[in-house]
Amino acid sequence: MIIQKLTYRPFVLAAGLVFAAEPVFAQTPVVRIVGVSNLTPTNDAEWRGGDGKTTTIPKADSRFEGLHLTPAPKERGVRFLIEILNAPKERSCDVQIDKATGLAWISFPQPGDTRLYAVEANLPENVQSCDMRVGVSKAEWRDVAEGTGGSTARAGSVYGADGKPKTFEVIFSDFSEFGGAPGLTVSTAITSDQDIRVVGVDAAGGVIEPQIRSDQSINAIEQRTVTFPGKSVDSLKSIKVQARPYEWREFKGVKLPPVKA
Repeated sequence: MIIQKLTYRPFVLAAGLVFAAEPVFAQTPVVRIVGVSNLTPTNDAEWRGGDGKTTTIPKADSRFEGLHLTPAPKERGVRFLIEILNAPKERSCDVQIDKATGLAWISFPQPGDTRLYAVEANLPENVQSCDMRVGVSKAEWRDVAEGTGGSTARAGSVYGADGKPKTFEVIFSDFSEFGGAPGLTVSTAITSDQDIRVVGVDAAGGVIEPQIRSDQSINAIEQRTVTFPGKSVDSLKSIKVQARPYEWREFKGVKLPPVKA
């Protein structure tokens, strides 16, 4: 895998949002916050741009029914609609929102359209703006650790956005059965600036993609439980953890809609 050296240049995004320094790649993802609205159980919300001005979102791009988060007392729910262009279809995205007490990805507004992503967040009700980071992964997967059920491995070098190598311990739980399928939990601290996945390896060295049963972070440790439907433990030669870095776009002072009385 070739690690590209990053150079930087000033970059101005839509809606008056400025990202101070943008990595320059041969193919540079473009990230825009196209709409922000208060959280409602139906798709009748009033949308505003990241600059706080009223905007119009096509109905086809705002088909949201039901809530994935429930704000606690003295909290507010906000929905963000994010557009990602000029990036490979096979990618992952991550969103970090300052001051958020809860965060949930929801499905694409249009099935099969990976251009738009929607995120719901709970924030203190007195917060009028927030800072956001949106990460887009596009590099090839790189093996960083390999083990079997009930083992511990030391991850190889993982390169973050700063280009510096880091190493982490990876713990593979014993295999268990989940609905008739073998599965296990992998625990690792490879969370910062990294998109990670867990895959199985068969006797011929082929990759077996699992189903993700759960994924959670506890005290900076990511625990991912995966299952392998239709496979047996004996058919799995090993389990690999793979990683690829995110490219981050930062948005400062994203305006939130007024809280409705």
